[in-house]
Amino acid sequence: PSSITNDLASFTRTTAQTVEWPVTAGSAEKMAMHLSTLQPTPAAGATHWVAHPTAQNASATNCVKWSTTTVESQLGGRIGTVGADGLVDPISQPAYEGQGLQGRFMQATADGAETIAPLPGATADSAKGSMPRIYRILKWGGRAFVVVGILVAIGESVTAPEGQRARTAAREGGGFVGGLALGATAGLLCGPGALACSIVLGIGFGIAGHLLGRAVGEAIYDATK
Repeated sequence: PSSITNDLASFTRTTAQTVEWPVTAGSAEKMAMHLSTLQPTPAAGATHWVAHPTAQNASATNCVKWSTTTVESQLGGRIGTVGADGLVDPISQPAYEGQGLQGRFMQATADGAETIAPLPGATADSAKGSMPRIYRILKWGGRAFVVVGILVAIGESVTAPEGQRARTAAREGGGFVGGLALGATAGLLCGPGALACSIVLGIGFGIAGHLLGRAVGEAIYDATK
């Protein structure tokens, strides 16, 4: 079984890589019109629209195959890397049976990869892009702080004075949950791709949520004691 899902979250992945070609306004409009005429989801279900990365047939394809052939149909040429012999190795044509196209795309856009071939319909050569390194650091740093936050909450509760441990646990637990919950809402407010907004609001909301959660945790403990 398979399904069609919303892939907007891919714009927030720190491992994301892109290849872009500048085009004229006319080319962009033509592409937009092409996308608007695509057929809706078939009544038979989404299984007719997706397949294993190596599957190539008339009723199913994958994201790399679809995107490369769509761009090639509008801008001409073949999307791939230019070898030492000057020939283009198309991304959409696996070198051997079973080779995934996603892997071929990532290799072509990786640092040190051979030059991406130009396309006749583009106004300039392609530009390769990736997520800024600072965002990758912040993502893993955020995960590390979650672990640190849990350890600190446990440590505060264990080392609290006798008779105050339960109240301390409620306070620290509430602060951790509140900070995590409000910090996560920043992503919902900013939307996919708005990383700067998410970081600024995430820090602010996280601090506010932590302080509010601590107060609520203590209040609940005192009310139920």
